[in-house]
Amino acid sequence: MLGIDPGLSRCGYGCVEARPDGPRAVAIGVITTPPATPLPDRLAELQAELR
Repeated sequence: MLGIDPGLSRCGYGCVEARPDGPRAVAIGVITTPPATPLPDRLAELQAELR
């Protein structure tokens, strides 16, 4: 399961795997983009980082 806390300056994410012995965190983090960067570039950076 992938959860995303959307935001342009700070976008949080978490990926959890369902296992027989309980859930396991696979990846967690925060992606930051500079506010002075043009919007299309910021969105492209978020897309690239989430892949």
